[in-house]
Amino acid sequence: MIGEDEVLIADKAYVGYDMVYHPYKSPKTREQLEWNKMIGSIRVVNERAIRCFKLWNCLSHNWRHEICLHPIVFKVIAHIVHIMLEYSPLQKPNKWLSLVYFSDFTK
Repeated sequence: MIGEDEVLIADKAYVGYDMVYHPYKSPKTREQLEWNKMIGSIRVVNERAIRCFKLWNCLSHNWRHEICLHPIVFKVIAHIVHIMLEYSPLQKPNKWLSLVYFSDFTK
């Protein structure tokens, strides 16, 4: 699964799982609202990237060619999406996206 020094960022469906950072279901304090905002701003970039792959239909159709070609085609699509993101980023940089690692950040 994931390493001891890794965590997952997920939605509210994963409350209670170990090593998963998720938003509060009913935020009551300012800190909880800020936490939800930070988690949401990080997750939205990932969700938008997944949408780019879905636009190419590489995740939703059955593969009809030789299986050995699948990794090559998927890598080509990944590179095209990467180029698309360089010219049209999914989100403007903000203070939360600068937190790449959560090793020093706890709830």
